[in-house]
Amino acid sequence: MIIVAAVLHELSEPRPRGEKVSVAIARAADLAGLSYWRAFEFWYHKARSIEPSERQSIAAAIVKKRREHACNERRELKATIARLEKLMANRNQRNDSEDVNTIGDQLWPDGRARINRNSALD
Repeated sequence: MIIVAAVLHELSEPRPRGEKVSVAIARAADLAGLSYWRAFEFWYHKARSIEPSERQSIAAAIVKKRREHACNERRELKATIARLEKLMANRNQRNDSEDVNTIGDQLWPDGRARINRNSALD
């Protein structure tokens, strides 16, 4: 039953900070096709057994979620590669030397994956 609980936890993700556990259980139950109380029993390791139909629906839900996640990641990577190729083409046309951090800011406006050229040399 520990594995079932872990899968339900994964189904409930991502969980916003401060979200109540009951909301996460309800989300996992909905995705897995379970009632709230049955998901609650699995979540807190109180279930004594699992029906084959429950096991199948939980497995199908996690496979679907993982596929969707993989597709989203692939789409994001393609978009990042396209932005990088565009920046590289623009840079080659201008033939000037931009700072690495400037390119990073253009690629990831939200501040992810910042590159500090000076710290890489330390």
